[in-house]
Amino acid sequence: ALTELDEAVANHREPYFLESLAEALARQGRADESIELFDEILDRPWFGYEAQFTWMWAPFRVAQQASERGDNELAETMYLRCVDQWPHRDPRLVDVAE
Repeated sequence: ALTELDEAVANHREPYFLESLAEALARQGRADESIELFDEILDRPWFGYEAQFTWMWAPFRVAQQASERGDNELAETMYLRCVDQWPHRDPRLVDVAE
């Protein structure tokens, strides 16, 4: 599946493809590569269509992975960015409650 996702990302640098590949890499323990893709999503806001959730959630996923690999400074920065980007988040959501 990674081969197909790599090909999709090579042809379409859209947040849907980037997120799918980033999540697949994260599941394989390839946090550095995953974080790079989430950073690409974060480079520009994706407001106005479904991809805005991917953009808003990317700092949270980067923070989780940074925390898992022991990069507490990046984790804190990204958790704070997530809070700043999503000031009216629903604290009842499981991931938000974490």
